[in-house]
Amino acid sequence: LHAAARFGHWEVVEELMKAADSERLAASKDKQGRTAGDLAARRGLPVPPTVQDALGISEEQHVGLVSTTSG
Repeated sequence: LHAAARFGHWEVVEELMKAADSERLAASKDKQGRTAGDLAARRGLPVPPTVQDALGISEEQHVGLVSTTSG
């Protein structure tokens, strides 16, 4: 999940989040303490609303990161 989110493979993220324990999966952290949502939001690229919802990325968090990392 983390790799898919980090590299913007949104279809893979959506499929993985269909898992039975998706909330736990979305809350899991990598070695640096980041969730897949953190990694997706940090890309500085638009994240589809379905992925934002699945990973718990708030619109404010997403828009703030996009605006500070682009341009």
